[in-house]
Amino acid sequence: MTASDGNRDSIVQRAAIIGSAIFLVIAPGTLAVYVPWYLTHWHFAPALFPIACVLGAALIARSCGPDSSCSLSPTKSLRWASSSPTSTSATARM
Repeated sequence: MTASDGNRDSIVQRAAIIGSAIFLVIAPGTLAVYVPWYLTHWHFAPALFPIACVLGAALIARSCGPDSSCSLSPTKSLRWASSSPTSTSATARM
């Protein structure tokens, strides 16, 4: 392996990282924003009942607290991961 091979590997690795980062932004953005907008042509308008926005935000915040079963709760996912059974006993028998 020569010095130019190492430089080429570095360039390829950098290109792969940049390509992955671009895909990470474009793919979810396309599916979560562009496709629904294209199908429905939705637009943002002022809320009919501004209190509904406050109430909705409060409900979302409450449902993702540490004592809830929300999948966005970091403490819940840590508790689940530490108490979940592992498959080491199954692979030991194989």
